[in-house]
Amino acid sequence: MAGRRERTTPQYATKLDLFTREFESEDKLRRVLAELFRRMGQQGVRITHGPNEKGKDLVFYATGPLGERRLFACVVKNAPITGQAEDFRHGAPMIVHGLQGVLHQIQAAFTEPLPSGRGADEWVDTVYVISPYECATTTIDSVKHQLQRGGQITFTCGQALLELFAEHWPEFLWFETTLLTDYLSALRKGLEEDYALAHLILRKAQLESIPGLMQVYVEPTFHRVLKIHQRVNIVAPNVHLLGNTHSKKALDQEQRTAHAIQRTLGTAPFWTSRAVGTTAHDVVRIAEEMQALWESAYKQHVARIAQQTSQARFAGAPAKRDVSVALQPTPEFTADAVDRPGRGPGGCPSTVNSITRESASAPP
Repeated sequence: MAGRRERTTPQYATKLDLFTREFESEDKLRRVLAELFRRMGQQGVRITHGPNEKGKDLVFYATGPLGERRLFACVVKNAPITGQAEDFRHGAPMIVHGLQGVLHQIQAAFTEPLPSGRGADEWVDTVYVISPYECATTTIDSVKHQLQRGGQITFTCGQALLELFAEHWPEFLWFETTLLTDYLSALRKGLEEDYALAHLILRKAQLESIPGLMQVYVEPTFHRVLKIHQRVNIVAPNVHLLGNTHSKKALDQEQRTAHAIQRTLGTAPFWTSRAVGTTAHDVVRIAEEMQALWESAYKQHVARIAQQTSQARFAGAPAKRDVSVALQPTPEFTADAVDRPGRGPGGCPSTVNSITRESASAPP
């Protein structure tokens, strides 16, 4: 297609070579640069390219070292900037090649103010010359010497521009360009065709007997740890809570364990064919009933203290966290929790242990 550079990937294309091919036109380059400057935190970024641009393809504002607002202009070129001023050291400069247009654009950016829209003109402080292609040092020196504005002209070309994208907008390089895939394709092709280079990388003396690297498998070792899981033994219901005295903290822990088991059993269809819905319900029910038994025992404990202490000396009920009491379950509840032999699977709470063991031994 006329006016569009053909995309070709040389055998040993560098990342910079591929970077220059991502911009089919100068218009795309200007739009991408504008977004890059916004991501860098620059203010008032505008594309001013056009018939009345006065040398300025892009403008933006930044704060100076003393807090003042400064205007910056960009001269954007989607082609190599070449040429130099011949014999400028001898006082007879003559611009050669295509550098004359860049010089005129930089000069116009400095000498032609930018209307602010508020009735006042704004003058450019610094001009950035930007190109995805590298620019020779002799060319840069020629421009700065010819315009006598060395400190006010900055060239950001080639690798320097690529590094700005890598630092402030890496997603553009990976997801909005073909740079990565083209680079890997070129690298693969180069390794396939250059056996000397492949031999150096793989360090295999028998490489000449291998038909091609595309037939060589290298086991990948890279990985990402998403979450570490560790197997623990969980017993529920904890029938030991039915004897001796226990704190409120122990009963709270039992209830949390019961709910954790309920969530685990909710995934049972993925790792067992047993019916565990009733089991999950029973585990939570028994833990809640244990909690209710503890609350009842606590109230009885407080009542006994109040009876044994005169009204004048009774300072109020002790905090639950400071009290240990014995649960007083009925024989039926104890039998339910302990799981009498002969009850059917799925209706007995202790089947959780056998189910979790089955889960742990099942292949992933």
